[in-house]
This record gives sequence, structure tokens and C-alpha cells, in this order.
Amino acid sequence: MKRIFISLAAGIGLFAVGYLTGSARRGPEGTPRKPGPLATAIAAAGKFAPAANGPGTGNTVRPFVPGRPFVKGKAKEWVLSLYEGMKEPNDWMGIPMVEAVQALLTLDDDSAAEVIAVLTDPAFKEMEGTISSFGAAIATFRRSQINPGAVIAGINERSGEGPDPAVQIVFSQLVKEDAARAAGLMEGLSKKDRGAALDAVLGGIVKNDPEAALALAEKYPDDVPEQRQTDILSKLVEKNPLQGMAVAVKLAEARKNGDFLRHGLNQWLGIDKNAAIAWAESYSGPGQTTARAWRIERKSEEDPMAALADFKALQSSVFDPKEVAGTARYIAEFLRDKDLSAAREWALGLPPGPPRDEAVPLVFDRWVRKDIAAASEWISTLPQGWERDNSSAKLAEVIKHRDPPAAFEWARNIQDEDQRVRSLKEVMDVWLLQNEDAAKAAANTLPEKIRKEMPESK
Repeated sequence: MKRIFISLAAGIGLFAVGYLTGSARRGPEGTPRKPGPLATAIAAAGKFAPAANGPGTGNTVRPFVPGRPFVKGKAKEWVLSLYEGMKEPNDWMGIPMVEAVQALLTLDDDSAAEVIAVLTDPAFKEMEGTISSFGAAIATFRRSQINPGAVIAGINERSGEGPDPAVQIVFSQLVKEDAARAAGLMEGLSKKDRGAALDAVLGGIVKNDPEAALALAEKYPDDVPEQRQTDILSKLVEKNPLQGMAVAVKLAEARKNGDFLRHGLNQWLGIDKNAAIAWAESYSGPGQTTARAWRIERKSEEDPMAALADFKALQSSVFDPKEVAGTARYIAEFLRDKDLSAAREWALGLPPGPPRDEAVPLVFDRWVRKDIAAASEWISTLPQGWERDNSSAKLAEVIKHRDPPAAFEWARNIQDEDQRVRSLKEVMDVWLLQNEDAAKAAANTLPEKIRKEMPESK
């Protein structure tokens, strides 16, 4: 519901202001204006009769009654009358919708409560769908402005599998007015709703007070989304890089995720490149492998050949397969662009394991496009396994347009069945267009189980 609220409200916000200030413009001069659904709905509730505007000049003021535009207890009838004017496709984002927003954003507390009850009723939601969700979001936002405590109480009374959509709305509004109160009210929520509330509160305070955001996040470490932790870290590094990096180390260790450390260093790199690199080179402690890997990756961007010696030292130090593999991929990407022969020699010389699994495919992808014959010959020397299958699939992909029969043979000899079927399908899609009879004849040589997976004639 939050996404619906944001996307629709953003599109009609400026237009709605004109109606709220009574400055909406009529149609072309001399053209009578048909009363909108809001005016009609309020008239039906006995508040006023919609005026039939005749020819005139300039702007006209659209009559509007804020607060309670319906008789107490008649919210459902009012809502249905209001929505009656939005059944035409072109009215969904036009004046009728603006009028609905205008009404919902000016309800008093009691009428907002009645409307929310109507719009969140399962039977009504089933009938009205997206319009119901959107209206409930607007009405909830309105009530969160005037009585956030009542909205929160309603959240606690409701049950459901996921977070209540109203949580983000009310806490995003409340944190703007009183962050301390928002944090206090959040504590009374159930665990499923507290995470959404915490995210809204943190989002409201992190920009101006990242230290306070950090303290609140540390109080509920299991409820903070990883992205919000990253936002806090970014602001801390901007404000005080050394303090921010201390937090990055702590997060990386607690969550077993070196990406926090990398993010902090990348943030610092944009502020003071030399200081960030110096810290990474000299740091020792939890996450030091990540810091060293990050430094090697930065060096590989400028001089990948020079980074190879540092990478070798990294491999022989405290071994973190994930970090070393990621760094191998980084080096392979930059080295292949600068010197393909050197990249191939280095990647193929790596011992079996995660670093080789990351580096070889990147280098081979460039190699097979440069020299198909040499790449094919190399594949033929490989033992059965992941590397041979992966390389065979890449070769088949590269040559399928120029030589589909050869691509078919490489694909059919892949050992992993799922990968073999995927590769064969890709080849057959091309071959059927080029030579349908030959493609069908080749497909008939496949085992029946695999043949049934092949695409039909185009």
C-alpha cells in the first residue's frame, strides 16, 4: 500500500493543492461544468447542493466543506457515492481522484476513523481493489496528522501475517513532528509491525542525526533492514570517517558480511581517497582480509598487473574464500581488458577453488570471442566437471549463429542435465530459423526425455 500511496499521491499532489486552496480552473469559457463526485456525494449527504456553473470569466471557486462531509454513521454510503464518479478509466487520475484526495486529506478525526473502517473492511476491499487501498492510505495519513495514537492503537488491535500498511504511514508522519515520541510509541508494537515502524523512524532521523539513528538501530539489531544500516553507515562516514569505519567493522563482524566494511571504505574513498587507502593498508583486526581485498581491487582498477603480487600474498594469508574469490573476479575483469594473454595465463594458473571459478569464466568469455579455435582446444583438455560444462555452454552460445551444428555438439556433451537442456534450447531456437530440417534431424538424435524439452518449429 505504501508504494501505491507514494506513486499516486506524487502524481496528483500539485493538482490537489489547487483544489484545496479553491483555485481550480474551470473548463473553456462558456462551458458549463459538471459537478464532480465530491460535490455530488456531499450534496447527497445534505451539506450543500452542487452549483451549476454557467458562462463566466476567470477562475471559479469549487465549493468544499472540510471536516465531516457526511452524516455520522454514513461513511460507507458517502465513500460509495464518491467512488461512483471514478469508474471511467480516464477518471482514475483525473479530477475525480483529486476531489477524493481533497476530501480525505481534510477529514476530522472521527470521520477519518469511520472512513478507514469502511475502506479496510475485507468485503469492501475485495469489491473496490486498488482504489480501496489508496483511499485507506490517504485517510490513514490524515488521521496520523491529528491523532497518531489512535492509528497506532488500531494497528495493535488488528492482526495479520505481515506488517500493517498503516505503520509506515503513521510513523513517517510522526517522526517529522517528534522523533523521540515516535521512538517511544514504536516500542508498544508487535514484532511484525515494529520493524516497519523502526525503518520509518530511522529514515526520518538518519540524515540530521546519524548517531541517534545508530543508537536506536543498536537497540533493535534484529529488526533493522540491511539497507537502513547501510544508510546510517554512509552518514556516519560522511560526518566522521574514523567513527564510521569503527561502526562498519562492528556491523561486518556482527552480521558476518564484509559488504558493510566495503561500503564504508567506498564512501570514504569519495571523501578522501588517500586516507581511505591508507586506512585499508594499515588496518588489522576483524575484517582485515576484507580491507586488504578492497585495497587490491582499487589497485587493479589502475594497474591490474601490479595487483597480482598482492593477490598472491592475500591467498597465502588468513584465507577467506568469499573475499579472495571476489577479488579474483575483480582482477580478471580489469586484467582481461588490458592484457588478455596475461589474464588467461593468470586465471588458468589458479588452483581449483572459488577464486578460479570466478576468474576463469570472465577471462574465457573474452577469449572465446577472440580465438574460437584456441578456446575450443583448451576446453577439450579439461576434465568433466563444472568448468568444462560452463565453458562449453559459453562456446555454444558464441558460435550458435555461425555454426549451429557445432554448437549443438558442444551443448549436447554438457554433463549437467539442466545446463545441457538450457544450452540445447538456445541453439535449437537459432538453428530452427536457419535450417529447420537439419535442426529437427539433430533433435531426433537426443534422448526422448530431452527431445521433449526442445522448442517446436518457428
